[in-house]
Amino acid sequence: MRIFIMVLAIVLAAAGGGLAYRYYQQAAVSVGELEEERYKRMVAEEDYEKQRQKAKSLESKLKKSEQRVTNLENKVEKISAINDDMKLRLEKSAQIQKQLEQKIIEFEASSPQI
Repeated sequence: MRIFIMVLAIVLAAAGGGLAYRYYQQAAVSVGELEEERYKRMVAEEDYEKQRQKAKSLESKLKKSEQRVTNLENKVEKISAINDDMKLRLEKSAQIQKQLEQKIIEFEASSPQI
């Protein structure tokens, strides 16, 4: 009976050792997967931060570009107003010139009679 108990104890010890080894391997695989997942998550967070910084940079560039466009539109409006004013002045000058030419012609026509 002692032999039977010793054999049974050895078999149980071997089975326990085998199960412990198997669970150890599974735990090692799980730890490896966990570390891989952590690494992937860390890389994803870094990529997210980089993309967020790029987005902020692009937004600030967009705001600057919109401001430049607004400034250019204002300048174009001012130049357009100046051009319109110059056209009006040119037209007035042309009318005055025509009036003066008519007065000169009238004066020349009336001066031989004098």
